[in-house]
Amino acid sequence: MAGPQKPDPSGLTTSVTHLLHRAGQIADEAAKKELDKLKVTPRQFTLLASIDANPGLTQIELVKITSIDRSTMAEMTRRLVVRGLIEKSVPPEDKRATALKLSPAGKRLLKQCRSAVLIGENLVLARVSATRRKSLMTVLTALTKDPAKK
Repeated sequence: MAGPQKPDPSGLTTSVTHLLHRAGQIADEAAKKELDKLKVTPRQFTLLASIDANPGLTQIELVKITSIDRSTMAEMTRRLVVRGLIEKSVPPEDKRATALKLSPAGKRLLKQCRSAVLIGENLVLARVSATRRKSLMTVLTALTKDPAKK
């Protein structure tokens, strides 16, 4: 049985910002550990999943969806094209844009990534009782919604 709690002079154990950041780090570490086996970063997984859900979107549109900055998006896209995981095309309505879609290899890898991320998420959720998991997801969803888009 754990002893009495030590006082926290830093105040970090009651800081929403710190606790959310730390929880995010723990979740990222768990996902990264599993995704590393597939040679995919968590942000690459985010991009692959976003392209799969929105085939044909441009890099600019994917920046808005994923919150990945433009220069990182351009480099990630280039690397994923080289790996044969995504395909680029030029939409007829805008010759300056680049539309993206997953290649068949990208779809296969994404399926493996989803399984890997689920393993990582289950490790994180195991820290929370089953009765609190639904509440956790409800709170996280509420926190990540754009208040301007009610």
